[in-house]
Amino acid sequence: MRRSLDNLQALRGIACLLVVCYHLGTWEIIIWPRIKWMQPYRWFGYAGVDLFFAISGFIIVYSHLDHLGNRAKLPGYLFRRAWRIFPVFWIAMFATAALLYYVANQPQFPIGGQNDWFEWLLLSPSLDFNRVLPVAWSLTYEVMFYLAFSLLLLLPKRFAFALGVIWAVVVLGAKVMDHVPTSAVWKMPFSPYVLEFLGGALAAVLVKRGFVRRPRTCLIVGIVWAASVVALLAESTADAFSAQTWYRVLAFGPASVLIVYAMAAGEQKRWRWLRIVGDASYSIYLYHSVFFVCALFASFGISHRFWPHLVWLGILFGSGVGGGLLMYYLVERPLTIAIKRRRQLEPSIVMAQRIPCNGPPLAASASTRLETSASSTSGGAM
Repeated sequence: MRRSLDNLQALRGIACLLVVCYHLGTWEIIIWPRIKWMQPYRWFGYAGVDLFFAISGFIIVYSHLDHLGNRAKLPGYLFRRAWRIFPVFWIAMFATAALLYYVANQPQFPIGGQNDWFEWLLLSPSLDFNRVLPVAWSLTYEVMFYLAFSLLLLLPKRFAFALGVIWAVVVLGAKVMDHVPTSAVWKMPFSPYVLEFLGGALAAVLVKRGFVRRPRTCLIVGIVWAASVVALLAESTADAFSAQTWYRVLAFGPASVLIVYAMAAGEQKRWRWLRIVGDASYSIYLYHSVFFVCALFASFGISHRFWPHLVWLGILFGSGVGGGLLMYYLVERPLTIAIKRRRQLEPSIVMAQRIPCNGPPLAASASTRLETSASSTSGGAM
């Protein structure tokens, strides 16, 4: 039985809000360092990205596990993944560059050289830092995992689990041997973030096969694990700890996988408002920082005593989340609806080609409806 995974959509919303609060704490340090209300969130807010990685690994494998070894599924899979990532990202890049130019009065437009823009728009791993959208670094890892999974559609299904284990062992072995590739392109496959994707993929296999045990216990263990590791390994500042990638993944990787498994296995349909934020999480993730900048200029000169500072935090938080929701309804949602309509139309076209002109119209219509229904409930989660 296919699960609706509403809890995972709510978890996307939680992960997104964690990242927003983390960046809100960063701006608090920059604008008014004497007040540190948001500083506790900076110890774990960035873990929203680790949650995103585990969720992505889960969703891709859960949606396409039955397609492994089926080469005919590869073109559609690649198209849907590219459509999911790139159009929204490209619009965010140009919109953010324009807003930064007009609001923050940047001296040059476009920001960066021509070659930089070319590699930024393709999410190339050769550039470590995107000056227009710094959060785009995580999308590069998403694309790498999507491409790696696409190889499994070309290989026999029985090889999938072994290849995942080998990849995890290679990443861990490189760490033990202290091997760090010099090329930026090869650093990514050896990154500990790979383990978060693979952990989410393993959780998807378990849930897909019907192995759902003690979700509440897994949820509690995941949270306790993250808190315990941070307490044991934390450096002097939150930034110092987050920069230690292996410490970060040790703290939040297993925790993210356990939480993703617990939320998928639990299947309670709650937190409607979080599911709405989860639907728009990609847009909020891409746009919240630039809307922060707009709000900063609009609230410039505000007092930072208790109540005014609280209002200032509310303005920034509301602008980041609200602006992302706005862009979701203006840009991302129409693009998602367009691709879903395309997928629904394809079976009708195929059936029309197969049905003889002199066939019974009622039978043909029923066959078409059944084919369309099957298509609309299968495939990847967009």
